[in-house]
Amino acid sequence: MFSKLVSAAALIVALLSSAGGPALAGAPRDRHPGARAPALAHAVSPGVVTQVGQIVVMEGDAEIVTDLGGDDYSIDAMENIGMRFFLTYPDEFDGIAVFTTFPDLAQGGAAYALILNSGVSGVGGEGGAAPQAFGSAGRLISMINMNDVNNYGAMDATDGYFHSVFGQEFGHTWLSFMEFIDPATQVRSSELLGRDGAHWSAIFDSGASVMDGWSYIDNGDGTFTARSYADRYGPLDLYAMGVYAAAEVGPMFIIRDARYQGSGAAVDPVNDGWSGAIGPGTVLTGERFDLDIADIVAAEGPRTPAWDEDNEDFRIAFLLITRHGERADEPQVMERVAKLEVGRVAWEHTHREWTMNRSTMCTDVSAPCPLAFAEIDTIEVSEDPEGADRDGIIEPGERIRVAAT
Repeated sequence: MFSKLVSAAALIVALLSSAGGPALAGAPRDRHPGARAPALAHAVSPGVVTQVGQIVVMEGDAEIVTDLGGDDYSIDAMENIGMRFFLTYPDEFDGIAVFTTFPDLAQGGAAYALILNSGVSGVGGEGGAAPQAFGSAGRLISMINMNDVNNYGAMDATDGYFHSVFGQEFGHTWLSFMEFIDPATQVRSSELLGRDGAHWSAIFDSGASVMDGWSYIDNGDGTFTARSYADRYGPLDLYAMGVYAAAEVGPMFIIRDARYQGSGAAVDPVNDGWSGAIGPGTVLTGERFDLDIADIVAAEGPRTPAWDEDNEDFRIAFLLITRHGERADEPQVMERVAKLEVGRVAWEHTHREWTMNRSTMCTDVSAPCPLAFAEIDTIEVSEDPEGADRDGIIEPGERIRVAAT
């Protein structure tokens, strides 16, 4: 199918904090900190903003970085970063990914996503902060804090941790908040959900979703073997993201009364999936409970906009925030910029792979983004019946017909 060039209105998810601001969603194996509300949109200074390659470097100052003393820093005003960015760049970005040259202590060193109001319904947890608080008129759907660049490895195609964290934080734009109606009892259930009600449960066969998800092998004897963890977007993820139609999600299951084979200890569906208690090869016992997308739609309603009406081509800016007094041209900053250049390009490829070549991710901030692509399975070339001798042989000078599907 052809990717669609529809203006993005997708921003999302999780419950609003009592202060009315965006909830936070954290990286794999990191607990979520509490939510905090952004201030109302206000004037910020332009600061010192430099573009190196396709990476935006913002030199830290009191408006965007809090100096805690002793070379400790925190970012407490993501909205100021967004507003400063849009003083220089057009409102043509679906997301801003913030990285730092220092450990950001504000959220305990975790990566997290701020929940913005997307206008998407049918995926659970509708609501969130207005993009205007971050300087966007409405297109911005994702504000991510990935924390210190040095938390990650090479950030290339082999750096699975970087891709799983980035994929999860971007995924929080829509995920994971969906509940279902139990077809047997007609009672609403949150059994799909795990950590903070914003990630998948350890007992849900999510297809190894980056949202803390596992995939399981049903051994057919009441036991289930954990296969892989958090290394892709699963079918239900792709539905929530607007990439899959409902009919493409396929059957799903959870493991009720899940216990560890041998010890008989109960599985903690909230924490055991991401904490390391479950690993590849771990065998669980329990009762398989099957469900399908209709059970989720019964609880949440159909996804709106529908998959064929929503944006699938995204643009995200990679920002590097420095310490106070740390300049963009200093060697340690340039080293991190080079690493981010590798990471942004690698993520473009990973995003396209994880979305089954149906969605694009552009991380260029000033260079033109590539045009939407077409996924072509087969090409057939034949004689044009109206301009050929119809002998089944394509000859020089004959008109041809090309069919691509």
